[in-house]
Amino acid sequence: MAEYSDEAGLEWIDEAAPVLVTGASGFIGQNIVQALAQAGATPRALVRDTGNAALLRGLGAEVVRGSIARPAAALSGVRTVFHFAYDFRAAGAANVDDFGQFLDAMANEGVRQLVHASSIVVHDGWPREDLSETSPMSPPQSENSYRGAKIAMERMIEDAVAAGRLGSAVILRPTLVYGPGSRLWTLSTIERLRAGTVLLPQPPADHPAGTPFGLCHSLHVADLAEVAVQAAIRCRTGARSFLLSDPEPATWEEFYELHSHVIGAGSVRKVPHAELAVRLPPVSDEAADAGPGAAARLSARVRRLIGNHAVDAVGARLRSMRRPAGGVQVPNRHLFELYCTTGRIDVSRASTELGFAPRMPLEERLQEMAVELRTGG
Repeated sequence: MAEYSDEAGLEWIDEAAPVLVTGASGFIGQNIVQALAQAGATPRALVRDTGNAALLRGLGAEVVRGSIARPAAALSGVRTVFHFAYDFRAAGAANVDDFGQFLDAMANEGVRQLVHASSIVVHDGWPREDLSETSPMSPPQSENSYRGAKIAMERMIEDAVAAGRLGSAVILRPTLVYGPGSRLWTLSTIERLRAGTVLLPQPPADHPAGTPFGLCHSLHVADLAEVAVQAAIRCRTGARSFLLSDPEPATWEEFYELHSHVIGAGSVRKVPHAELAVRLPPVSDEAADAGPGAAARLSARVRRLIGNHAVDAVGARLRSMRRPAGGVQVPNRHLFELYCTTGRIDVSRASTELGFAPRMPLEERLQEMAVELRTGG
């Protein structure tokens, strides 16, 4: 990662105040901690459990146990917060309530700046339409969904800055973040390929000729962490949002084939759109806005007891036992929608204002990750 030597950066990292990172135990949060330490800042990691405490200390962080609803001493002396926590096993509305308490605590402690992790999913047109930061964002009827929660949090941040409760805020809207340790976009990708053939849809019969279909808008976690630090250095007033994704997206076919080549397993087959659509599984209860199901709540309790890595290892083993070798991998409805992505992402604002430029393309990133991919991601 980069060394930050510009004048604004030096002024920022020379502050004695620690920089708080929420969600620091997670896949992205660990990379944020590392990027901050390498930039010369003093990261303070807020964690709900101490399973990754030794790892975080090794990255240069002070570790404080707590939650965003009860940050306690974690905010003491802090002027900048990187908020990357989200409890996927709680309802969206519960996440919004906790975030409201966290905003109040930040205001009371005199925090000046917030760097907040939102998501590309806040935009109405994702993943079908071309998007920029000004593309429409219509809140759903319920905040209980992930999308609804993320939109609500963005509005709360903008209101806090407008009211002077926060000095400035940066809202980051990344696409699909992959890299070593990513359960969603690295571990699961490897599991599907090791289980057999991944089925992808061909363009539907009415898809306009010569227009994109099946785009995979991804971003390596190291590129996200680096630009997040740059955002804190460069954006010191007001509230500003940024879309973040690889400017030259691969297709899903390329994404899977590149992974397959690196791990030496699996294959990809494209089938007619209508044929694959009728094979999709029904929508699960947990996909609805009712909040997490019993299995998710149990998983949350187990993770607090034994840590994420142990749960992930057991989960991967159980899933591999359920998936017969050589079987076809039919996507769920969420993946099917992503496999049909047609919209492009305009990242020119981040490129111009933050110097955002991924360090290497997907193929080179996967070669860099080869050892981790072959041993499980």
